[in-house]
Amino acid sequence: MNKIKTKESEKTNDEMWSKLEKDFTVKNMPSFSRFSATSYDGSGNDKSTFSKNHENHDKAKSTGLIIIGSGIVVVGVLFFLAYRFLIVPAMKGSNQVVVQETVASPIVAEVATPVDIIVPETPVIETVATSSEEVAETAVVEIVLPVPADADGDGLSDAAELYLGTNPQSADSDGDGYDDLSEILSGYDPTGPGKLSENRKLALYAPVDGTYALLYPNAWEVNTVSPGATLFSAPDESFIQISYEDAEMRYDDILSWYKTQFSGVGSLTVDRFIDSNFGPGIFSADGYIAYFLGEEGTRIYVLSYIRSGETAPYLEIFRMMAVTLMKK
Repeated sequence: MNKIKTKESEKTNDEMWSKLEKDFTVKNMPSFSRFSATSYDGSGNDKSTFSKNHENHDKAKSTGLIIIGSGIVVVGVLFFLAYRFLIVPAMKGSNQVVVQETVASPIVAEVATPVDIIVPETPVIETVATSSEEVAETAVVEIVLPVPADADGDGLSDAAELYLGTNPQSADSDGDGYDDLSEILSGYDPTGPGKLSENRKLALYAPVDGTYALLYPNAWEVNTVSPGATLFSAPDESFIQISYEDAEMRYDDILSWYKTQFSGVGSLTVDRFIDSNFGPGIFSADGYIAYFLGEEGTRIYVLSYIRSGETAPYLEIFRMMAVTLMKK
């Protein structure tokens, strides 16, 4: 009996040692097989935790790179759109030159620029003629200026009558049957029976060289800006200028010279010719310049009216000075 128990006990001990040896061997085997990439749990069917983590890490890394790349592309597109539609138009707008269009004046003026007009601030000796004058004579535009006040309607403005001594309320100041303007342009005094030179409101001007003389309102300021140019300043800051310059050649008369300077001579009318003691003269197309020939046909004299505003209140005084021009 004891012998049997002893054998059973030895058998039980052998089984326990066998099981322990088996468990010890299993638990100490490597958890990762380099060939199968599986952990050994007795069945060989499940993937290892290391492999799963490695795959998840790769996927997360790829996703991050895709997101970053997409963000760079979006930022680039937004920058291009901002540059194309915001920055470029703004730069173009800042570089544009604003051209102010000059609005034409309602006054239709006939252009006939005096020969190199001299202004009091910067005196300049006039030249004879320019291409702009030639254009003006070719394409004459009817002049329409505001009419200065003329209470008696005699053709002399009230401002001009003040410096001529005539009555602005009467077209015939001396009552001799001739209107004031007709007498002035004919060389007669509209305030009395004598010649225009006897008018107490007028004075005779002659330059130092004594080549010419003419009548002008004695209340006006006279400035000799050069030996060949003199200004007669009116109260409204307009002025009448007389100047001269030697011609390039000798001319027989003023019309011969005029033909060499301007086209459209065939359109000259009788009222543009001047009969003065200096000799025949010609008014420009707009009536603000008078040309004369002197000194044996080798010198040109130019008388110009340069108005300061839209009206020309002293135009008839300018015409009076033209007809009273004389040789000394």
